[in-house]
Amino acid sequence: MNSVANAIPPSVTYSLYVDDIQVSCCSSSLNTCERQLQLTINKLTKWSSENGFRFSTDKTVCVPFSRVRGIFPEPSLQMNGHELVVRSEHKFLGLIFDKKLTFLSHIKGLKVKCIKSLNLLKVLSHRSWGADRQTLYRVYISIIRSRLDYGCMVYGSARQSVLKILDPVHHQGLRLILGAFCTSPVESLYVECNEWCLKRRRFYLGTLYGLRVRSYPQHPALPSVKGTRFKQLFLNRPTVTPPFSLRILGDAEQHDFTHYNTLLVESSKHIPPWLPHPKCDLSLTRYNKRDTHSIVLQQEFGCLKESFGNHVAIYTDGSKTETGVSCAMVTEACTGVSCAMVTEACTRSHRLNKIMSIFSAEVYGVILALNYILQHNITSSVIYTDSLSCIQALCGAP
Repeated sequence: MNSVANAIPPSVTYSLYVDDIQVSCCSSSLNTCERQLQLTINKLTKWSSENGFRFSTDKTVCVPFSRVRGIFPEPSLQMNGHELVVRSEHKFLGLIFDKKLTFLSHIKGLKVKCIKSLNLLKVLSHRSWGADRQTLYRVYISIIRSRLDYGCMVYGSARQSVLKILDPVHHQGLRLILGAFCTSPVESLYVECNEWCLKRRRFYLGTLYGLRVRSYPQHPALPSVKGTRFKQLFLNRPTVTPPFSLRILGDAEQHDFTHYNTLLVESSKHIPPWLPHPKCDLSLTRYNKRDTHSIVLQQEFGCLKESFGNHVAIYTDGSKTETGVSCAMVTEACTGVSCAMVTEACTRSHRLNKIMSIFSAEVYGVILALNYILQHNITSSVIYTDSLSCIQALCGAP
């Protein structure tokens, strides 16, 4: 299905997820949009016939999005000789898009689904045989709050009066978890459950998504996140809801979160077949740390270390605390043939961005060791790390 993108002209935008695809065209003229979309449909139909697929005309619909008030003519599009149905709203990837992009239908439907799921909490919160607070909170997060979080970056452009429709669902779930009265203040519920309001959570998820997209230069949604060329236009019209890029920019300025360094992640490159692949030893993983005595683990590590006696030993580690994230590497003093240039022990440490994970800290520790090996032209070395996920990532690297 990925080759279907080659059949779509560059003047038309598209989104493809497995076998669900949407194509769209933006213009001030309806005739221009009809022409571009009809040509795209013809090319997609030709591609499907050449590759043994067939697009269903019953599942293919057309939704015109416009802010024009009053009577708006419906577009006319055809596929395989059949007229496509024109609707005022349609569900795509779990989100209901209406022609005015108010997301009122989606939010109302989401509220109905969440209220039905709250019945499970009502049963589990029985006074005599019900679950404890922690279990109820986990059930709420996995079943109800996950639905509220899904797509909040998209439907977050709705009016605040529309978004407040979901607040009673959130409050009722917290009351069932705590066993609080209906008259309990909402702020007290947030404090007792250590939970945010939905508005603040949407800001958190939106900012997190924006940072994640900015860290990948090849991300297809990067232009939508960084696009701020219409900032002055929306400032002059504050009643109009701004796009996602301007919404997170305004929230970031309000919380003094504008000057941040975005970490750029380089896309992975395949290792040429003539270069040696990294050799990873996972023999110590056969012992469980909980069931095995520490002396046994030390003896096994000593035997493993003796097998690499002619190698330069480098130890790496990463740590993440509330104050920051850092990584370090330590080498032992060695005077062997393979490490003639290394005579004394060396320690290197590096402070990382506090938003990085512990896995990233462990990986950067290994990178410090590799840079040390390259700088000293060490021909035979071994890196010891306590991060199993890091070693597994190296073993599975392309």
